[in-house]
Amino acid sequence: MKKRVFALFTAMFLLCGMLAGCGPTGSSSTTTDGSDDGAKDTLIVAIPESPTYMDPMVQASIGTYRVTTQMFDRLVMMDNDMNLVPGLAESWEVIDDTTTVFHLRQGVKFHNGEEMTSEDVKYSLERCIANPGVNYNYLIIESITCDDDYTVTIKTSAPFNALLYRLSLDAASIICKSADTSAEEFNKNPVGTGPFKFVSWELGGDVVLEAFEDYWGGAPAVKRVIFRTIPEALNRTIGLETGEVDLAYDLGITDLESLADNASVTTLTSPSTTVWYVGMNVQKAPFDNEKVRQAVAYALDPQGYIDLVFSGEATPANYTMLPPSVDGYVSDCSDYSCNVEKAKELLAQAGYPDGFDMTISVPNNYQPHMDTAEVVADQVYFGDSKRDGDGGGYGNSGYSSGSYSGGGYASSGGYSAPAAPAAPSGFGAPAGGDQFAELSDDDGELPF
Repeated sequence: MKKRVFALFTAMFLLCGMLAGCGPTGSSSTTTDGSDDGAKDTLIVAIPESPTYMDPMVQASIGTYRVTTQMFDRLVMMDNDMNLVPGLAESWEVIDDTTTVFHLRQGVKFHNGEEMTSEDVKYSLERCIANPGVNYNYLIIESITCDDDYTVTIKTSAPFNALLYRLSLDAASIICKSADTSAEEFNKNPVGTGPFKFVSWELGGDVVLEAFEDYWGGAPAVKRVIFRTIPEALNRTIGLETGEVDLAYDLGITDLESLADNASVTTLTSPSTTVWYVGMNVQKAPFDNEKVRQAVAYALDPQGYIDLVFSGEATPANYTMLPPSVDGYVSDCSDYSCNVEKAKELLAQAGYPDGFDMTISVPNNYQPHMDTAEVVADQVYFGDSKRDGDGGGYGNSGYSSGSYSGGGYASSGGYSAPAAPAAPSGFGAPAGGDQFAELSDDDGELPF
């Protein structure tokens, strides 16, 4: 697992769930006698990718959740050590194998001043379940009942011990029912119960949030947060050095050397919960063939990928979508150690002795994604011809000739069958790495 790398200036403060620090940027607060008390009230955060939505229930996106997690709370939350802690539900009881009762905090205010009740919780979770972009973690929920204004009962269709963890993810955020007049309007004016409330968003530009003084957990010390998209890791590092930004997510490994001698900057690392994987659409040829999927797994070299994309700062995921910090992690899953000859053999058995064409699709707004496409494309191709320099394709004499493109995901159009090569990269919001836990061999949806 890769260590999450970020940098922050040495004057630190709590930012209600977001890793934070401050430097010379931003404004200072003033005391009643007009003097400057030296405390910063604005934090500028450099992020590698811009959010796609302000609504956490449209699409599972790290770029989106990094911001929305500041505006929305969930029934159950996680602390920095991945322990479940009370959120909007101050307590809960497991009645039987399929029934859990949640007791809500009373007096919790939404950003528009309305009080949160069980109706908002029921509405939010049913809205999540109805949205195909995020509902894959919640389809096991059979019913949600409002017992009274501050009590909610959730029933699942079968025993499910991961329910609390799923409810801690950003897709299960609790929104204000009355504020959801339309999907478009809510995306423009999101209303939650979180420590920060929405101010403005320039598409592809800054997202501005301000402290919610009536936050149930106490008013944040920081009064204003600005998320600034800076795609290049080097420029995020320069921003820290010059004081343009106060905190930067996902610095390049090589950039850390330039920060080592900077007394005003502190670099920290921590284990990430993010798992990077190669997804295959098992509903379409040739990946509907198990031997083809096995061949891909044998062709990939996880350590080689880690060395090239993350400068060695990651560990192989051992073909599981769960990181070690998540309950249920098993270290000795299937072994598909890199074996090119075995990959060729399986490919021939599957009816593709001369390889096939394929496209590797990745988001084009984050450099490690694009680097990943390059490395994976090189690893799964072992023919005699050369790959075009513009990513436009390969010759057809190798294992799997293909191209890569920005935009979309390899798993679009069906369930993704993960061949997880590594567990790198840390982000500011939970990644939900266990989202494939419900797939089963019986459904033909697991990779191998």
